[in-house]
Amino acid sequence: MKINYFILCFLTVTILASCGNKTEDQLQSNEEGDITIEGLKESIKEIDDSLFMLTKKKMEDPNFKIDRIVFHEGINRNKKFFETFPEDDYAKTALEKIASLYFQLQIEGEAVKWRDSILHHYPNTENKTDILIMQMHHYDFDNYNKEKLEYYLNKLLSLNTLTEEQRQDYEFRLKHIDKTHLELRELHNNDSVPIEVIQ
Repeated sequence: MKINYFILCFLTVTILASCGNKTEDQLQSNEEGDITIEGLKESIKEIDDSLFMLTKKKMEDPNFKIDRIVFHEGINRNKKFFETFPEDDYAKTALEKIASLYFQLQIEGEAVKWRDSILHHYPNTENKTDILIMQMHHYDFDNYNKEKLEYYLNKLLSLNTLTEEQRQDYEFRLKHIDKTHLELRELHNNDSVPIEVIQ
């Protein structure tokens, strides 16, 4: 059940690079000074483009460091969009970017909070399984919390999109909910324990 962080980071870069092209003369405000959807999208795209180029440079030069302020600026611009236009279709994308950027900054508490926000506002999101797995992972591997772990395991088990192997893994983890991940590893003394659970 470990998350492949390389894949997550790659997907994040892909999301950041996938914004539609906008003209350079689009402004954040219209003539009356009101904030516009297109203006906010353009401001987000500017940060997305910067992060994409910086991430590309980081992949080419491992010693290159991206200033954390760029990530925070991206977070703030996406928050502004969600707070201003929560009913717009792009609001879901803004939430996903906020959670992803906090994850890249390794501010996991905020990433968890914003992933929960996605699940709350968009309960049928196509990424629901992945988000629930990340939430479960947080409360099992990173910050053991029996109640939260049980909550996300039950949410996962309610899905009809799980493979049989996944279902067995989550049922096994739920059965041993009183044990921490490290305690659960100690149970691994034969092949009957699901491999994914104890990794």
